[in-house]
Amino acid sequence: MFVRVHWETYVLLFFLSAFLVFVQVHVTANQLMNPVEGALETVMAPIQKIFGWITRGASGLFSDLFPREDSESIESLKARLSLYATEIEKLKDQGYENERLRSLLTFRSRIAKKTIPAEVVGRDPTRWFHTVLIDKGSSHGITKDMIVLTPGGLVGRIFQVSPFVSRVLLILDPDSAVPAQIAEGRTLGIVFGQGGDQCIMKYIAHDAPIKEKDTIVSSGMGELFPKGTPIGRVSAVIKKEDVLFKMARIRPLVDFAAIESVLVVER
Repeated sequence: MFVRVHWETYVLLFFLSAFLVFVQVHVTANQLMNPVEGALETVMAPIQKIFGWITRGASGLFSDLFPREDSESIESLKARLSLYATEIEKLKDQGYENERLRSLLTFRSRIAKKTIPAEVVGRDPTRWFHTVLIDKGSSHGITKDMIVLTPGGLVGRIFQVSPFVSRVLLILDPDSAVPAQIAEGRTLGIVFGQGGDQCIMKYIAHDAPIKEKDTIVSSGMGELFPKGTPIGRVSAVIKKEDVLFKMARIRPLVDFAAIESVLVVER
């Protein structure tokens, strides 16, 4: 209630002052003041004085509450906070990069054969889950059919080589075929790419034991992919009574959408 009355009074004073200005202009134009105008001038003078005091006081109060120096200090603090936030993000990125490289080096030390580290520098946007381009080529010792790994597992194999870059055929590509088996047993099959984010394991004996969450690794048959290289896990088993073989959907262990660094294994 107090706030409503206060603002009504404020508005009333404004209009009264405006009226006084009108009277003053009118008097100035006529150079004379009649008795009515004189009475109005006498009544409005103290009101106009109060109104002027209120407006000047409000302006001073605003300046006291929000001095220019404080506003500049606030803007300066905002700029510094923004800078600190940027630095924190840089440190996070550096920490992630260090952890990624440390993981790759640890993984590299466990591989018996010589490896060549490489970075993913390109993808085919129309075949996102088919191939990637790496920054190592024949001048670095890369040759066709070398296998490509990450700490997560099997990525694919080299299928195109130039002096400074090479293209990797991912295990997700329909042209990829990896002889495989269950890590915990002897169930055999062949893992094919499907062009999406999962693979399919075919030619599994109808009565061979296999279930969801089983880990699938390369079997070493064909001598292209070393035995025991992790591929993925079974996400579903597809079995039909009237066929000789059953199949299993395989979810790769490698996150192909986020792959950045790889190891190329020399033959």
